[in-house]
Amino acid sequence: MNSHKKICVFTSSRQTTPADAENMYNFGAQFPAHGFDLIFGGADKPGLMRQLALGVHDYKGTSTSIIPTCFGWDTSKELGSVITVPNMGERKHIMLTSSDAFVVLKGGLGTLDELMEVWSIKCMGGHKKPIFVHTTPEYKTALIQLFQAMVNEGTADQSQWDALEWCHSLDDVLEKLKTHFA
Repeated sequence: MNSHKKICVFTSSRQTTPADAENMYNFGAQFPAHGFDLIFGGADKPGLMRQLALGVHDYKGTSTSIIPTCFGWDTSKELGSVITVPNMGERKHIMLTSSDAFVVLKGGLGTLDELMEVWSIKCMGGHKKPIFVHTTPEYKTALIQLFQAMVNEGTADQSQWDALEWCHSLDDVLEKLKTHFA
């Protein structure tokens, strides 16, 4: 791999389980060895994003946090570079334009919002970047049901679903990233 690729990861800012935290740290720890730089929403809270960033930095990688100032978040504890923006719309715009690929992992409303943003823009022809998704079976099932309802109603079609690349594990995400950028 000749140059570093910027991988935007959407995941929870909340702490879930110790196993999730360890898995996220280990996932991030593999980024530097494969030439991946992390783009993400910041990590001043002790959640999955923080573990991801710690893994990247403990293994000498780089990251860029995109932080909206409208929430008054503390940026002094951020790892790596920090870009402050006035609001969430600008945050998502910078994430979209500065990333080479997107990875969607276990998360809440913010993660869902970010997925919908990059997914809908891709489906409308706004970018051709890959979107790799790995999350819990319940999350995937709910998304499938919602999307199938849109297809049944005629407001979406199967090609839009096919714009996502589903992964079975974090190792699968990493392999698909490596293959994509080989």
